Amino acid sequence: METSNKLETMEEKKLVWNMALPMIFSLLITSLYYIVDGISWPATARRPLPRHLLPIPCR
Repeated sequence: METSNKLETMEEKKLVWNMALPMIFSLLITSLYYIVDGISWPATARRPLPRHLLPIPCR
């Protein structure tokens, strides 16, 4: 059984999309989770969460 390294055999454009899309998707899901968590958690607390503890910067 011969194994091939897809970094060596796939064309660049296809390789970038094949490897980058799962990472982009996972980072997007993680970011959305932290944004929703940062917004919804203070709403259920008795006191609001201080601005410096929010997961994204507030202006």
